[in-house]
Amino acid sequence: MKSTLKKKSLEDSLSDHTAQVIESESRVEVVGEGEFKELLRKGERFLKTKLPSVINDDDFNEKHAIATWKITETLTPKNINKFLQLCVCYENMDLYNPNTGFLISKLIRNSYHKGHRTFNFDISGLNPIDQFGSFLKGKERKQIKVNVVGDLGYEPFQDVEYGVFCINGNVRGLCGMGAKNSKFIINGNSGIQIGHDSERCTFVLNGEDHSRSYSNHLLSNTFKTPNKKTLNILLDEVCSGNRIVYIHSNGKEEVVRSYSK
Repeated sequence: MKSTLKKKSLEDSLSDHTAQVIESESRVEVVGEGEFKELLRKGERFLKTKLPSVINDDDFNEKHAIATWKITETLTPKNINKFLQLCVCYENMDLYNPNTGFLISKLIRNSYHKGHRTFNFDISGLNPIDQFGSFLKGKERKQIKVNVVGDLGYEPFQDVEYGVFCINGNVRGLCGMGAKNSKFIINGNSGIQIGHDSERCTFVLNGEDHSRSYSNHLLSNTFKTPNKKTLNILLDEVCSGNRIVYIHSNGKEEVVRSYSK
């Protein structure tokens, strides 16, 4: 009975959704009401799909690709955010988290490949989502940018490349795991083991971090913070081969520890 009521609420919400005209320069097709309903039906089926529980399995990416290959719709960044708000109707499903994160990640990839580069999300009214923005692959001269307002769960922006990711909220843990050549700005608490297994990334930690749990698998990354408590934790916990920078109140950056130490 509970799920039936939620499904009806979703359809009522969709009845007010009309086709949005996409920017002419993007050359992305207009997504109308009917197509949006079909995407939600696909999304509901995907949210019932059990994915591997061990995220570092060698074949995980392949299994994830198989599970999401039918999600071919291309939405504008604005409509992806709107779609995410509608997915809250499925929040009581067992696999809502992390599958919602994977689903939104797939929609971001589809949109990026059609020319969109900047994606803004307001998830301040939602429960923290795991795996948000995973497997996003930008290019060195065409980096993907994702801005999030609200808290994220575990493993956001896993295995991303050539991107800039700004989180105006807290992260539960493992942000940027396996990331390469990317920048992360966290304007809240960064959670445990940030940047595990990452390479050549920059992490700007503007909030406080008292987790004292950093991975030993970090290579050629830069950690920046204006917070002295966070700075001391970074000096104690981040392994050698990574640079640590303190940001003074006037904006001047001081290298406190270089890569070689």
